[in-house]
Amino acid sequence: MNKFYRMLVDPKATARWYLKAPLDQHGLEVDARLFTRGMPIGSTSVLSIPLRRHGREVDINFADFDMLVMSRRVVDEITSDFDLEIQRIPAEINGEVNYEIINPLASISCIDEAESEYLKWTENDGRPEKIGQFRMITQLKVRTDLAIESHLFRVTEWPIALLVSEALKESIESHNASGVTFSAV
Repeated sequence: MNKFYRMLVDPKATARWYLKAPLDQHGLEVDARLFTRGMPIGSTSVLSIPLRRHGREVDINFADFDMLVMSRRVVDEITSDFDLEIQRIPAEINGEVNYEIINPLASISCIDEAESEYLKWTENDGRPEKIGQFRMITQLKVRTDLAIESHLFRVTEWPIALLVSEALKESIESHNASGVTFSAV
């Protein structure tokens, strides 16, 4: 049976840098949610990512809306081991183009509602367009049979959740990638 893990910011990396949403070549903010929808974006020109807070560089970052940013070194290493459904967008941070925005193109509907703990939007929340959708998930559990062939994907019903297979988790850890931790789902 395949195991999956949610990739999360390492809570022990308190001195790390924090990233904002990317900027295009004209200095205009690019909506970071574009990189969490499981769909390719048209432009792949270099984007600039400003710092929200200065700190120690880490290999794996989550910028606004959990947009995934990884060092080129780590991306090159894991993509040599896995055929990932991703779009790689070069990113400049602090004047260096050593990072990439990773746009996971796989999105899988796999939440195990019977085993997860969550809240859904209701009529009382005043957001009629969201009624019935997941508002918050405090304990995510997935149906592994629905994601058996995937190594990196977003959860369709809750795209803030970025999941990796056990094999990819072990690869990331073996390459000593900093800034991230994993939680079994």
